Parts: sequence; C-alpha cells; structure tokens
Amino acid sequence: MKTVANIARIKRTLAGGVAIAAALLLSACASNPITAPPGLSCGSLLPLKEQVTPANAQAAALLDDVIAAKRAAAPGQPVTISILAMSGGGKYGAFGAGFLAGWSDAERRQQLVPIRREEIDIVTGISTGSLLASYAAVGNLSPAQGGSDEMRRQADADAKAAYEVSDRDLFRKQGLIAAVTSNGLADPTGLLDTRISQMVEKYSPLVARLPADHKVLVGAANLTNGKFYVADMREVANKGAAANACYSEWLLASSAVPAQFPPRYIDDHGYVDGGVRFGTFLGNNVQRVVRRTRTPGDPIDTVDVKINLIALFNNPLTANNPAKDPAAALACDQSTLETAHQLCPDRSNDLLDIVTRSAGDIMTHQLFLDSLYRLQRELEAAGVLGISKFIYAAPERIAGEQCRAVTGDTFDRGYMDCLYKLGFKTAGDVSLWQDFDEVPKSARALPRRGN
Repeated sequence: MKTVANIARIKRTLAGGVAIAAALLLSACASNPITAPPGLSCGSLLPLKEQVTPANAQAAALLDDVIAAKRAAAPGQPVTISILAMSGGGKYGAFGAGFLAGWSDAERRQQLVPIRREEIDIVTGISTGSLLASYAAVGNLSPAQGGSDEMRRQADADAKAAYEVSDRDLFRKQGLIAAVTSNGLADPTGLLDTRISQMVEKYSPLVARLPADHKVLVGAANLTNGKFYVADMREVANKGAAANACYSEWLLASSAVPAQFPPRYIDDHGYVDGGVRFGTFLGNNVQRVVRRTRTPGDPIDTVDVKINLIALFNNPLTANNPAKDPAAALACDQSTLETAHQLCPDRSNDLLDIVTRSAGDIMTHQLFLDSLYRLQRELEAAGVLGISKFIYAAPERIAGEQCRAVTGDTFDRGYMDCLYKLGFKTAGDVSLWQDFDEVPKSARALPRRGN
C-alpha cells in the first residue's frame, strides 16, 4: 500500500511539473501584459520624492515646508503638526471609511475626541489608504479652512460608496493561462481605473484648495530600484486638470497588489503597492527634519515641534484571516503551541499553501505590526511625540459584530458593509482610540534598557 501511495504521489508531482512547465512555456512564447512600459508620461506633473534619504534635498520637502509654514504663521511659538496615517488593507478600507464618518458624527454630537478632524495637517495613505486619502483630506477641512459640514458629509458619503462594490465592479478575473502570460491575476481596465479617474476628476480641484501647510502624501514602491517614493497629491492637484491622469495613475500604483493587480508604469518605471515596503508611513525621518528646520543657533536638545499621530489601520492586525469565520480566526489567534492543532485550520504541505501562509498571511501581518511601532518610535526618538493613537479593525470586534464574508469575492459586499459599521462605531467609542502601549502583545517592543 505504501508503494502504491508513493507512486500516486510521484504521478501527482509529475503532473504538477508538467502543468508548470507548460505554463512557463506559454509565458515564454506569448506575453500579454495588462500594463507595460513606458506607460504614462508624467514628468513634472507627478513630482516623486524619496521618503527617507538624509542627503536628498527633495526628501526634505515632505515635512520641512509644513514646519516652516507654521513657524512663519506664528513666529516664536511651538509648532504642532497632526498627521492621519492610513494603512493598506484592501477590503478593510471599508472600516476606515466608516471610521471617518463616525469621527465626523462624534464631532457633530460634540463628543470629545483626542484630535478633531480639522486639526489634521497631513494625511498619508498606502494602498486602500491612498484611495481614502483624498476623501479624508477634503472632509477634514473646517469652514475657516475652506470646508463646510456639507462638504464633509459628501466626502464621507463618497468614501463609503467606494466600498459598496464587489469584485465584478473593480476588475475582471483572468484564467490561469491568461494570468501566467500576463502580469496580474486581475484586470482593472475600465473598472477600478475608471472609478478612480472619476473620483480624481471630482476631488482633485478640492485637494488643490487645501491650505498651503497641508499635504496628502501617497506612497508606492518602484520595481526598478526597489525604493519607496511619495507624491504630495495637493502638489499634483495644483497643476490642474492636465495632471489628473497622473494623479489617478499614482493611486492605482499605490494599490497595485503584486500578482493580484498589474504594476503601473509611469515614465518607464514600474510601481506596485506601497504596502510591500510599509504598512503605513509618516513622510520623512522626523528626527532629521526637526534638526534641519531648527532656527540656526538653537541648541539641538531644545525641541519646539510636537507631532500628533492618528494611525488608522485598515487591517485586523492578525495572521489569521477573519473574513470567512471570525470566531474561528480569533480562537486561532489566541491559541498556544499545545492548542494550535485543535483551534487552527489544518495546513497542507504543498508549495502554494506554504507560500500563501508564510509570505502572505504571516509576513504581511508582521509588516503591519512593524510599521505600527516604527511610527511611534520614530517620533519618540526625535523627541516630538505629542498625542498618539492607533485604531484598527480588531478581530474580537469583527467576531462580536458577526462580520462574515459569504461569497468567494475578495471584496465581499456584505463583509465590507459590516466593516463600515464597525469603523463607525469604533470612532464613536473613544476608548477604542488606543494608546500605543496597548498595541496587541505580539507587536510590543522589548522593554528599554534601564527601565
């Protein structure tokens, strides 16, 4: 019997090898990419800056000019900057959209919140966070800043509508052979790209009207040199309608999850989801910014800058996907070495499952946790940390709300509707605006020496 089983295993292996070889042969013989270089020509319409390059003068423009503008507006006064940093997370962007609307609602009810939306100076976004960034920035504006309650309501409603979709509204799924001979499993042509273009046409003029000391920063990863680049969408919007296509393309680049979506080619460079580098980001190495922008002659240990941070994670911060069965995923989260086999799903010993589990679920989870702590540690190291809160789609709350995906869609409409409601409720409960020392245990840094 063992010999028969071994023969069957060998046959399956050979069959799999033949299938892979055939796919590779087809790939070599015929290539039909969805996107291809040189791509869209943007040049000066889309100024890109390296997010962390100490010697690069361009990198300084991400935060330095905000500090300089605030110093000029109130000479001799301490500078306070408030940042809303929004992570990637695909469908969990519905949670973020709900949180923004719930934040607005809490303020209308005159509920005390750690930071009011109108206090936000800089919005940063990656992937699904980049798609929310324009709505958030416009919705943040107070009447004194050129906004209105009506504008905020509309921005919140449009953010919600962006997630009232299903897969067929966003992309066409490709078959195995088509995917192998292409550069993405899903083709967003005429679907997601059209939706984003329509959003940009509506919101770009509003983003252009943001105050001079405001920014909307969106990041993506460059496939050529592997670096993370950032565009200030306010700067892009101020170039007028001629830059709308580049605005849209950069949002598509920031949300182009490798393998699932094709890379976006801009000026002969391929760009993919910024989430391959960071779960979320600030803008610069803050410590260097503070040093560069200090008044000449000031002692380096005299800090007159404070940065408030609201980190909105459109993500459950878990390696166990709660979408299909949130209670089971939560149980696996809480398992130990002794109980894991009983509480977690069985894992097959095949290549696809191993890669999906390790390079997908586990590594992505760790990237988000690392990004969460990097945000606070960077501000602490610079001595500029003010108010800091993080919000995320907690697995126990997903389970408590009984949010569950019931279709095979990546963007399951019912699940996203539930996530939106969860985000709305979360914003209205200030106890869920968590301090960074309440980060899930698996994310906690080691105690500092001497503490």
